[in-house]
Amino acid sequence: MIKAVFEKGQTCHYFAGNSITMKFVISVFVCLFTLLNSVTVLGQKKPFDIEHDTVKNCVSRNKIHSENIYNNRRQIMTTCSKEDFMTLPIRYNLTCTQILVDHFFCDICFDEKENSLISYDGTKFYFENILPSEITNECLALISNMRMGSLEHSEFLDLHNR
Repeated sequence: MIKAVFEKGQTCHYFAGNSITMKFVISVFVCLFTLLNSVTVLGQKKPFDIEHDTVKNCVSRNKIHSENIYNNRRQIMTTCSKEDFMTLPIRYNLTCTQILVDHFFCDICFDEKENSLISYDGTKFYFENILPSEITNECLALISNMRMGSLEHSEFLDLHNR
């Protein structure tokens, strides 16, 4: 029996003895909870919890830069294949994937409808180039002009220009 206290000792016995109304109210709450839960879950992307996510044709790492206040990674979408990004840009002895994923904290999803970068703060940039080495160079140029990216770019150059 549910009682609601109004003023000194006054109570309301609205649901008392009315089990049909109570069952209806409980059913409505269960339906609303289920609906809200499914909407919030469907709106989220599956987090990358393994080193290489092959379910969605993406490459990712769990590593986040220690200075990253957003605690996330950049997202790159590309029309290229995973194999295309295994090329070596001219200046470095690393593949495009190694540079972007390991050193610039990017997750890369391949065979997508666009070539774009989403930064830590959610800003989206579209690439003008379509070849992996050109996308990588354009991405490095963009990232090097970002607040946190300039630090990552300096660290990368220090590490690979010795």
